[in-house]
Amino acid sequence: MSNNNDWFYHTNPTLHPQEFIELTAFPKQNGPPKICYIQNETDYKCFVETHRLNYNIFYSVGLTDGTGRKAENIIGANFIVLDFDFKGYAIPPCREFTNELQERLPLFIYQVVDSGHGYHAYIPIEYTTDIPRWNDVTKRLAEIYNADEKAALPTQLIRAPGSLNWKDLDRPLSVNVIYSNKSKRYTLSNLEKIIEKQSKPKRFGSYVDMKPCISKMLEGVDKGERNFAMGRLIYDFKLKNFTREQTYEILKNWNLYKNAEPKPQREFDSEFENYWNSDMCMGSCFLKSKTFQNKLDKFCVAECPIKNHTTVVHKQLKTIDIPISFCNPNTMQILNGNELALLMQIYKKREIKIAELRSCTKYSSSTLSDYIKHLTKCGYIQREGNVLISKTPKSYNNMLHVSEEYLNNTLTKTLSGTYFKVYASILWHNFFKQKPTVQALANALDMNKSNVSPIVKGLIKEGVIYNDSYNKGLTTIYQLYA
Repeated sequence: MSNNNDWFYHTNPTLHPQEFIELTAFPKQNGPPKICYIQNETDYKCFVETHRLNYNIFYSVGLTDGTGRKAENIIGANFIVLDFDFKGYAIPPCREFTNELQERLPLFIYQVVDSGHGYHAYIPIEYTTDIPRWNDVTKRLAEIYNADEKAALPTQLIRAPGSLNWKDLDRPLSVNVIYSNKSKRYTLSNLEKIIEKQSKPKRFGSYVDMKPCISKMLEGVDKGERNFAMGRLIYDFKLKNFTREQTYEILKNWNLYKNAEPKPQREFDSEFENYWNSDMCMGSCFLKSKTFQNKLDKFCVAECPIKNHTTVVHKQLKTIDIPISFCNPNTMQILNGNELALLMQIYKKREIKIAELRSCTKYSSSTLSDYIKHLTKCGYIQREGNVLISKTPKSYNNMLHVSEEYLNNTLTKTLSGTYFKVYASILWHNFFKQKPTVQALANALDMNKSNVSPIVKGLIKEGVIYNDSYNKGLTTIYQLYA
């Protein structure tokens, strides 16, 4: 249990005299379970060591009164744990897993346990006896993180670190802490505010802080404009984090009471589902289809800064697909911009000889050697002789479209590494439908605002990004095109 020495103390730093953790050992084949109530780490380790070779061992997430594990027996909690079962898919490396959690919601994950077939992520909280509230926060976090919502119950049992997972009797798997990061404990109030900020759309007027064209469309459209308008409205509402139910209710009333001729309900429902489940970009102000552009122009107004901005050159960039984890705030604060560009180049090639990498860069031999050592030490690449190999799978779920020109210019030192990092950070924020301010970029990159600001101005002047004043943030120009 060497990897699990601190687990008990960090999850339950204090237990009151009337509080117990229930340990339940289920035989790996058949037979009645063994149940024990403990209050200290010594008893925990003793129970696990005694039963691990013949039992699947679980513990109660909520603190019990020592007489059972029904809802009425749960009297306190020191943490929230989320259960991720990958159900036959390859389990991602722990670094990628924690990065993805950070991308969904910026919370400290202070421990990750490998359960054998998935991960358990622990979020520390201040001790609470408000079990309904604790359970509500747990459920909301499970929904945001796409964790197992069935496991988000106050009576939940979860696998005990230090035990064995005996689902496959011929191949038992260790249940161990694989990531530990001391961090502050959240109050439930803190978590509720973070969740609310993430999930609640910014209200303005009757719906949200909208572009003028969206406001005009909501006033009603003609028969030939209904499909186009519905797609654009749905895209914008999703961008503002509206739920499916909220969006459907708004557009149902829009169809019935605002449009000149309502769509039949069955047809409306079918079109709604198609647009809601589509990844098509319907929010652009510059459409490739002349038919769509003409329809959109009807709803544009002179005050719209995006459609009528005349000084920007809309630069269309040739892009390459790069895993989104390369550009999250954690990675960006570990790597400098030149190391980030090298990491992308190695991923692009999958494996590359050092001599070949040196030939496509303008870094000195000693500088390149230092960058390679740092990337290897951080676990992003591995070195086999004179060959560098990317450790990130080629088939990655979420990809960013990174400018190939900017990547090459960074490698050849035509562009500074810092310039490239700021650009990549804007891409990352845009992927999650966030339009960052200069201050938000500075925070994400751990840089001074005064250093970020001139780079942003340069990107705007080049026509690579756009300052969207209606959403009070920055977006890449190519994402404005559909």
